[in-house]
Amino acid sequence: RGRSNQATAQNFSKEGLFLATKDDPPVRGAIVRIEFPIEGEGDPVPVRFNAEVRWHQSDRPQSGLPEGFGVQILTFESPKDRVRYDELLLLILTLNAERDREEAKSFKWGPSDGG
Repeated sequence: RGRSNQATAQNFSKEGLFLATKDDPPVRGAIVRIEFPIEGEGDPVPVRFNAEVRWHQSDRPQSGLPEGFGVQILTFESPKDRVRYDELLLLILTLNAERDREEAKSFKWGPSDGG
């Protein structure tokens, strides 16, 4: 409806993502156009898609998430948008796996007195 809001994308998945925002979320079932830049070596390139608002943070008060809403991806604006989104997901998964490996290295089991 011509309204534009800003949000921070979080909790990415193949099917959708969570958008944290202080603005009032669109109603459940609304179709929204999402656009965000992906920073790279050159100029940022956009990822654009249409999504359906599936839930609000207020539906899951124990989730620990900030105010916002979850969307399910419906259609990408172009095949290139789909490729960029998939590349972003792969990067996120890779970074999370590296972080988990580093955390596992620092994990200690047994008594802390060295015995």
